[in-house]
This record gives sequence, structure tokens and C-alpha cells, in this order.
Amino acid sequence: MKALLISLTAVLCLLGTACITNSQAQDPLTAPSFTEFKMVASNDPLLSTSRIQNSSFGLNDTPYLYMKIAPAVTGSLRSYWTGPDLKERSRTRSITTASGTEFWFSLLYWNKDKQPGPWTVKGQLLSGTSLVDKAETSFVVTPEPLACVLYGLGGLPVLGRILRRKHTV
Repeated sequence: MKALLISLTAVLCLLGTACITNSQAQDPLTAPSFTEFKMVASNDPLLSTSRIQNSSFGLNDTPYLYMKIAPAVTGSLRSYWTGPDLKERSRTRSITTASGTEFWFSLLYWNKDKQPGPWTVKGQLLSGTSLVDKAETSFVVTPEPLACVLYGLGGLPVLGRILRRKHTV
């Protein structure tokens, strides 16, 4: 009887382990499809900056969203860019297995839309109308130090006038 209980316990432990291991394994159809999702400084695949994450850009820089997806994924990629003004801007691109696995997005009118401050970029991978995967990243656009100095110098005459008026009264 004792041997039967030990054998039964061993079998249940093995089954339990198999069930836990099985539930932790990801089904390839539901596994995440974005293998990389980040902001980079270039969209030229030959440059190293095209794959190095960057979280801060100057007003003269163009930020690119770099997305690397699992092979054999078809559908469309969408990116939603939200700037300091909280206005959402989007880009969409259809992809096939022949499109490759690396994609770079920037806003079509970045020079018109760019603003200093925090930006959030959300991405979606769709198959038809079904959401396959989603990701989010963020970056900051900062004015160039020289621009800050010039803005400050431009304000000096105004400050001088204010101080002169206070001393003459």
C-alpha cells in the first residue's frame, strides 16, 4: 500500500510538472511578434545608429521608430505618435513576408510636427483587423543648447528695460 501511494504521488508530481511546463511554453501563434521596438537616430540600415536606442533628440534631429518583427508575419504596422500637445499622429505600412523583418518609421511631416518635450510612440502589428502585437516607447525632444542661449540673450534687453523702469521710479 505504501509503495502504491509513493508511485501514485510520483506520477502526480510528474504530471503536475508537465502541466506547469506546458502552460509556460508559448504557443507560436500567440508569441509576441515585435522582437525590438525602440527609437533610433537613423533609418539607414548600413549605419550603426539605425539600431542603437536613443531617448533624446534635438530640434534638428529626426527620430525614427525601429521595429523588428518575427519572420513570416504579414499584415500591417501602425505607429501612433503623441507629442507634448497631446495630438495623435499616425503612420501605417502594409507588410508581407517578402518585406523583411526590420522597419523604420518617422512622421511624414516631422519638421512641421516637432515640438520640444516628451513624446510617446505606440505601435501595433495587425493581421487583417486582428491585433497580433503591440508595444510602446517614448523619447524627449530638447532644444539645442545654443538655441537656449540665444533665447536668453534675446530676453536681456526686455529685462534691462524692466530694471531701468524700477530704478527710475
